[in-house]
Amino acid sequence: MKNADMVFITVPSFANEQILKEIAPHVKPGAKIGFIPGSGGVEFLCEPLFAKGCVIFGVDRTPYVARVTERGKRVSASKKQKIRCAALLKNETEGISAELSYLLDMPVLPLNNYLVITFTPSNQILHTSRMYSLFRNGKTYEKDPLFYGDWDMESSEILLKCDDELKEICDSLSDMKLDEMVFLREHYESPNAEEMTKKIRSIQPLRKIGSPTVIVKNRFIPDTSSRYFEEDVPFGICVLKGFARACNIDTPNMDIVLSTLQDLMGKEYIKGSEFGRDSEQAGFIQKYGIETKEDIRRFYSG
Repeated sequence: MKNADMVFITVPSFANEQILKEIAPHVKPGAKIGFIPGSGGVEFLCEPLFAKGCVIFGVDRTPYVARVTERGKRVSASKKQKIRCAALLKNETEGISAELSYLLDMPVLPLNNYLVITFTPSNQILHTSRMYSLFRNGKTYEKDPLFYGDWDMESSEILLKCDDELKEICDSLSDMKLDEMVFLREHYESPNAEEMTKKIRSIQPLRKIGSPTVIVKNRFIPDTSSRYFEEDVPFGICVLKGFARACNIDTPNMDIVLSTLQDLMGKEYIKGSEFGRDSEQAGFIQKYGIETKEDIRRFYSG
């Protein structure tokens, strides 16, 4: 680690804090530390690296989707047409994007503000909305439902409502140049729930992926130890909820998704209008001293 000019961290969000503690004493000043993807509020964990003059960067989405087809022998993979990148410090973004374009052999477009990476509406609302639809009200299954291949209208409806709430958060921070945000209606070219359902069901690399379930008494029930829960709830939708609170934005649809999933997990990240007993285990920005819009502006101004 001590001689590395650039370090890529590709672990799930719940593992970032431990990885950063392990590498921080060893990375050299000025090293570029990148997160793929860069969401999950990971930037708030990087104070020891900032202190050493390191540059933190992240990309909005993973450059590849890969799945094991034959364990130990074969992987199937698809490659994105492009990804986007932002850095803290901002003046490093263009140079790092050019380096990544070369290393990954794909266009990597520079962004004006790292907050666009943090807000990218990917797994934090995509996965959680789907899990809400799959498992609410104690639902269980005779066979494992396909997470994307069996995507339904209910999943699309709650997803688009959460996406609209994320847009409200961004609109409240309009002075921060977040016009590069791509919300899900645009990303999937699907203006309504019907079109969204068709689109998600049609994505070839994802169609055969199962849901986060385990078998108990011949029924498929939610596997709350999976990364869909352990990552996308405390370090996904909870991060967005923290920003909503700092911006005084009501998010009733995110609230019902979070409440349902935390109950399945036996956690209490949010309790009514307050933080719950397990809030320190989640990525709420308030625990890093980000309480107001001005705090958000200050953090992302560098």
